[in-house]
Amino acid sequence: MNNYEIILFGIALGMDAFSAAIAITVRQISLEQKIKIVFGVGLLHFLLSAGGIILSKFFNYFFSNYYFLESINKITSLIGALILILLGIIMIAEGFKKKKLEFNSIIEYSLFILAFSISIDALSAGFGLGMLGNNTIINCFILGIIVSVMVMFGFFLGEKIGELAGEKSIMLGGVILLFLALHLLVG
Repeated sequence: MNNYEIILFGIALGMDAFSAAIAITVRQISLEQKIKIVFGVGLLHFLLSAGGIILSKFFNYFFSNYYFLESINKITSLIGALILILLGIIMIAEGFKKKKLEFNSIIEYSLFILAFSISIDALSAGFGLGMLGNNTIINCFILGIIVSVMVMFGFFLGEKIGELAGEKSIMLGGVILLFLALHLLVG
């Protein structure tokens, strides 16, 4: 893959992270939490795509074919979707409660889980890159950077949507996460 293709691949890979960033930011989260999420998602995209490349080399060495890509795609999509469904339900339930939970405390306990759920698809993406013979670490680094930037843009847009939606913004964020999970399950 050339640099142009890697950038487009990174944008496609980062769309779910972008959507999730919008969903969780419709409710105010601190700058520190945003930095943790951006760094976590970028790092996990780098590590998981590199892990996918290594995994593809392992399977190629031992089995000399790539019948495993679709299975890995299904497994990673299912795991990510289930985590997003859980987070979406929590956010929607909070929107119905009269006494609001402090969303920041929920995020503090689930930063890694959230970052992992929107980064797990990088494992199958890395596996696909490895199948194409594209095994450079620099490409994984570029993917991590692109996705991190997309998360930052998602935070910006999520803040604007949160200002417009007001009190029900957390429910809107939960609905967005559920649709993202549905997309992972169906697509």
